[in-house]
Amino acid sequence: MLTADTCLLVHSGDRGQWLWPNWYLNYKQFWRGSGFIDTVFLGENDFFTLDDDGSIHTMMTGPVPWGQGLYEALDKIPCRWIIYHHEDYFLDGDMDLHKMVGLLGLCEAHDFKLLKMCGKWAGDPHYKRARMQESGIVLALPDSSEPIYIYDNRQQYTVSHQSSIWDRKFLMSTLIPGCTPWDHEFGGSQRLQILGTRLHAYLGEMPIPYTETVRQGSIRPGCYRFFSKSEIERSL
Repeated sequence: MLTADTCLLVHSGDRGQWLWPNWYLNYKQFWRGSGFIDTVFLGENDFFTLDDDGSIHTMMTGPVPWGQGLYEALDKIPCRWIIYHHEDYFLDGDMDLHKMVGLLGLCEAHDFKLLKMCGKWAGDPHYKRARMQESGIVLALPDSSEPIYIYDNRQQYTVSHQSSIWDRKFLMSTLIPGCTPWDHEFGGSQRLQILGTRLHAYLGEMPIPYTETVRQGSIRPGCYRFFSKSEIERSL
């Protein structure tokens, strides 16, 4: 049973099964959110069976389009806040608990719809910091304060699957049942640009450090350290 108000939702499909053991090893090593963030592993048809202590809740979409499966899963999750990841986002450092709690607190206090928290690039490879304006909201840290920015809707990737805190109902509103992940990022970004919804970004160091390890089914250069020799050979 999900009891927290925030959920780390890790989304995968049957073709991503080869990544699950390594995702799990890194999750168990670096995850520090148990107790205030629930973890849900959302599969397709095949069941995720690696959890040994009940800390990971498993759901399956069944053989439906990506957008429909994600929408229906979100509709069943009672949490208000969703941190959405893909299964190839391998954790590679300890979560900053103070920062994570602070960012969630700001989302709650200011009713954010989306707070990007994937680092200074804000999930847009063509990001231009000059377009970002400080919102006047700050994240208070033990030895400093860091600004929260308004994410300029003229930039690409207003919808990005890089690590963010989403209001669950807002995330659902961006989904079209038949859409693919790529349709969601590109088409969803265009729709949000038209709507002009105010989005926010934290541009400091990621509170949940991770590495995106795969591109189009192959291991990304520089990410071989996460995989065995046989896995590397199979991916080439």
